[in-house]
Amino acid sequence: MKSMSPKAKKTTKIVVDVVFWVFFVFALAFTVLAFMARASAVNGFPQIGNTTLLTVETDSMKSEKGFSAGDLIVCTVIKDDEKAISELKAGEDGDVITFKHTVQDSDGTYKTIFVDHRIIEIDNRGGYTVFTTHGDNNPSGVNEAVRDDQVIAKWTGKKVAGLGSFISFLQPPHWGFFVVIILPLAGFLAYEIVVLVKAIQEIKGKDKRLISAAEEELIKQQAVEEFLKKQEAEKADKKD
Repeated sequence: MKSMSPKAKKTTKIVVDVVFWVFFVFALAFTVLAFMARASAVNGFPQIGNTTLLTVETDSMKSEKGFSAGDLIVCTVIKDDEKAISELKAGEDGDVITFKHTVQDSDGTYKTIFVDHRIIEIDNRGGYTVFTTHGDNNPSGVNEAVRDDQVIAKWTGKKVAGLGSFISFLQPPHWGFFVVIILPLAGFLAYEIVVLVKAIQEIKGKDKRLISAAEEELIKQQAVEEFLKKQEAEKADKKD
């Protein structure tokens, strides 16, 4: 098998290095997002500054103006921000807000999830501003009342389709993080180690000067002559 030329080796090395660092940045970004999303179980919701990235868990807002389960949506945190909450709008194109909702799982246990619904009506009840919310994809009349102190965030209108599902896949108990992040990085690292070892061996090989057959024969003759001289000297010593 014909070996690669130095130029081809150099080009291949550059391509592999570029791919490695692009993947590394990609993996780092998704790792941050995955751990941000994981933080929702501890801090209530993942947050950077006043921005939160949330994975949509249901299809209740599936519509042209909304989003679907598995999407990643970008929201502005307005929890405890009285001014921002007072500026929320209702109607057919009303603001979409995020709030917590307790649902029953398939195994009968209850869990708290984030729900994002559109505000269709605003009124005052018992000293609270109450937002009547509705999922764009829900049947008519299936609404949920949310008090102003329960509002967490407001959707900015930005989303990335399917990215939320991918981030969820990266989180325990799934093997996604190992398969998508750890395994490829380990493979790239192993490749870099092999390349480094080969480079070191090539450098060492260059330090070893190659000798011709004539030079090798001369060295042998010199060795024989030295040996004979030594033998003669030993004989002379014995005679003395």
